[in-house]
Amino acid sequence: QEYLKNMKSFDLPVEMRTYAAVIESLAQRGQSDAARRWLEDAIRKGLTPSRRCFSATISAFAKESRLLEAEGVLKAMREANVDADVQTWGWLLMASHMAPSNRPTSRAKRKQSHTKPEDIFRQMLDAGIVPDSFVLRALGKAVGLERREELCKEMGVDLSAVPGRPVRKTKTKQLSDAPRLLEDIEIKLMTEDDRYWSG
Repeated sequence: QEYLKNMKSFDLPVEMRTYAAVIESLAQRGQSDAARRWLEDAIRKGLTPSRRCFSATISAFAKESRLLEAEGVLKAMREANVDADVQTWGWLLMASHMAPSNRPTSRAKRKQSHTKPEDIFRQMLDAGIVPDSFVLRALGKAVGLERREELCKEMGVDLSAVPGRPVRKTKTKQLSDAPRLLEDIEIKLMTEDDRYWSG
């Protein structure tokens, strides 16, 4: 960040990759406002930040539950003609999870208008983005697992086909169901002989 400031103070041209390194570093360290300032500065200079820069800034605001600011970055992203990817939408859903208007006990900030998680999910699908496991986890945290299942059903999202979603495996209930590392006769003896289960 200091290096970038020095370059600007001497009126030296700054490339987008320099901005990107600073923006992503600040975002990773949780300095969301600083990341946004340099993002906006790059845009004012006529540069086009990458999707990664925008998403990193959105993620920083998401971790602070600042949905309004995250949505502001998404708006700037659209104005720069940079398409949001599945990670970008996932972070927006994470931001919506604890946004003030979504907290039952938060009355002081009710006047602020936040986009509901359901609407963010719909916007993502309308943009042609296929949800992944990260998006589903974020949506589940924001609206609850039951409501998430309802939304996916309403919108025709096949949960079994979601990329990165782990497949549930049934637990072995009986010894005979275990992988055949032992002969059947040995399994029978182990099942019938109490000595194998004592101690």
